[in-house]
Amino acid sequence: MFIPPPQKIQTDVLADIIEWAKKEKRIFLKRSLETRLVDSVLDAKQRKPALALIETLLTELKRLDVNLLGTRGTGIFTEGRE
Repeated sequence: MFIPPPQKIQTDVLADIIEWAKKEKRIFLKRSLETRLVDSVLDAKQRKPALALIETLLTELKRLDVNLLGTRGTGIFTEGRE
């Protein structure tokens, strides 16, 4: 009987939960889980897959940051007009 290593199981479970979070549009949960997945992949000494995950996560976080700054900025300008 073959039992996969615990890191492989953890990585697979995290990937499944990330897919669920995408479907349910749980964006912050998805990003948190993706961060854990990167940590798990790095622990398994898989550098290239980890870098690919980091690049994707970084792009999404930058987009979120720009959106949040834009939302906050428009709130400031609309308050001054009243």
